[in-house]
Amino acid sequence: MAQDQYDIAIVGGGIAGLSLAIQCARAGYQTIVFEKESYPKHKVCGEYISNESRSFLLDLGLPLSELDVPFIDQFVLSSHHGFVSSCRLSTGGFGLSRFELDSQLANLAQKAGAIVMTDTKALSVQGDFVAGYRIETLRQGTFRSKLLIDASGRNSALNKSNKSKITEAWIGVKYHLDAGPDSNVIEIHTFPDGYAGVSKIEANKYCFCYLTKASGLKACNSDIQLFEEKVLSKNLRLKARLKANKLVGPITTSQFYFGMKGEGGSFNEIGDALGFIPPLTGNGMSLALRSSKILFENVDELLSASIDAATFHKRCDEYMKGYLKHRVSRGVLLQNLLFLKPAALNKALMFLFSKSPWALRMMSNLAVGKTI
Repeated sequence: MAQDQYDIAIVGGGIAGLSLAIQCARAGYQTIVFEKESYPKHKVCGEYISNESRSFLLDLGLPLSELDVPFIDQFVLSSHHGFVSSCRLSTGGFGLSRFELDSQLANLAQKAGAIVMTDTKALSVQGDFVAGYRIETLRQGTFRSKLLIDASGRNSALNKSNKSKITEAWIGVKYHLDAGPDSNVIEIHTFPDGYAGVSKIEANKYCFCYLTKASGLKACNSDIQLFEEKVLSKNLRLKARLKANKLVGPITTSQFYFGMKGEGGSFNEIGDALGFIPPLTGNGMSLALRSSKILFENVDELLSASIDAATFHKRCDEYMKGYLKHRVSRGVLLQNLLFLKPAALNKALMFLFSKSPWALRMMSNLAVGKTI
């Protein structure tokens, strides 16, 4: 039952916010999460989770064995130039939809004692750790907390100025299909100015998700079907995947940018609110989970008075400018490799991958972090 005062308030009920809420509630802190939508919900996401997160998710209580998620240890890369390469993934991962994952985490947070308020938008937040925070919501009134965490994602609801818009905007499109590659395979298929990922998730479904630069879709009058017919189908393997029956979608998202967010955030941020890694790496969800674990360790010390607010903010800043920036920057670099200009250079790189599986394996290893 909702109350007026909490130890910690989390704005945003995605992977980062919910996993943090589970840890805080289990530690005995009065925890509340504000989520503007409801569960379960579909989100544009590649829905592949690196095994660097597996043990942490099990510790949170996620019943992976009951969900019967497919184990993925093979990577196939194809290009619109006609080249195909493959390698074994040294770390590997598994497929799980956001529809299922977010709902499971929300239930675990509630079982741990956290209040998860869905369909509740935080309109404004004021305060600091010394004076406390005041959260105004659209329909549920006002709440107060000792600590406030912004987990509202890449389009932060609290820090409108805290965005990185260095390059052209991207657009994401996702489907769930009834057919795809072998259950242990994740595929990446490139097309001019974009790429698509295909892999199996739970319940014998397949996630098909692609990214393209906004200008490419605009050139097709923002018609998704026309864009898929004219542009994606230039990659014949991708064209074949598009023939599967679409069970869900298209689900779309737009106007997003990769990289670290700009300076000037007013509140403690976590997950995509800090930095947005290209989905090519397959590690966006793992970074969100990792940041929740690291942040919780500092939150626990702050709320138990083991450290002061200045030390808390210093540690958070060190993580953001150190480990997180390194991972995000490396992800941007790997994605940029797929779009080398001129086209002849891009074609040569894809040819290299097709003849040298070790090169592809080296690239895939660069995307993975140590076990959380």
